[in-house]
Amino acid sequence: MIVEANPAARDLVGDAASPVGQPLGALPYLERALAPLLARAGNGTGALADDIVVGSPERHYEVRRVPLALGARAAGQLLLFRDITNRKLAEERLEASVSALAAARERAESLLAAEQSARRELNQFLSMAAHEFKTPLAVIDSAAQMLLFKAEKTAPDFLPRLETIRQAVRRQVAVIETCLADERLNDEGLRLREEPVALSDLLENAAAFHRLHAPDHDIVLTSDPGPPPALVGDPALLAMALDNLLSNAVKYSPAGTTVAVHCGYGADGVQITVRDSGVGIAEDEIGRIFDRYFRASNAGTASGSGVGLNVVRRIARLHGGDVRVTSTLGLGSSFTLLLPAVLAEAA
Repeated sequence: MIVEANPAARDLVGDAASPVGQPLGALPYLERALAPLLARAGNGTGALADDIVVGSPERHYEVRRVPLALGARAAGQLLLFRDITNRKLAEERLEASVSALAAARERAESLLAAEQSARRELNQFLSMAAHEFKTPLAVIDSAAQMLLFKAEKTAPDFLPRLETIRQAVRRQVAVIETCLADERLNDEGLRLREEPVALSDLLENAAAFHRLHAPDHDIVLTSDPGPPPALVGDPALLAMALDNLLSNAVKYSPAGTTVAVHCGYGADGVQITVRDSGVGIAEDEIGRIFDRYFRASNAGTASGSGVGLNVVRRIARLHGGDVRVTSTLGLGSSFTLLLPAVLAEAA
């Protein structure tokens, strides 16, 4: 028999008449909801709590049963209802969010696996394509070189055209090599081929190559006094980084100008600076010059993929270093390759 009900309890019952004086059985939906709690209570005297659903629309209540006694004799029980509907709804939303996140993570992992598989296939294709392209390009370059030797004596008027062919071939080979390096650097499992790198040989070879292929530029190589150190790093990647810096210096500076390469070194590593007197870079574009595929607005018709400088930066950072740039629009640029790598004994 219900002997007392506060206003909130009466609202919960929802009947027009007061529930006071009625047996619990007169409120069947409430009796069914409370049945598990009352069944577990049995004849015990301890307080029990449970979560029940009553009403329409559904409302969740945390119900606490407290036995009442007069001395040693049971006098009834007090049922305390606390509305936890909002908490329940929040828990359901949280559970739905967790499920959605788990599903999204599973989709992302599946897409990542597919992307990695596609990248591996792309790398294999690029390697195959590079070989297929480089072989005929080498044949063309060799044939052009032979024709140059003959033309020097028999047809000097053809010399500029043949040299143009060789330059075009070199540009295509450079693009292929840069793209292959770009893909290699994107490989998460990339490991540097660490071995001694003779710094003087690295610089001399790069300068000699560009003196040969850019005879209309003066490539000047200087270094700090004293014996140069031998770096520990990946010789092929370092050579590519230096080649990219020299190629850009030659490409974006007028014929007849000087490209200065200076190597400074000390206990903290190596600094290789390539300075040109070319078109320079706009101040608002310097911050993006190392971004992948970015090309300065004043690059004009000069060939390029916008990958080279990004490759240089990644190579430098793989070696624990970096690359910096200073530039004045219309006056030239200066790129410094910083290599604070472990220094071996002097070469």
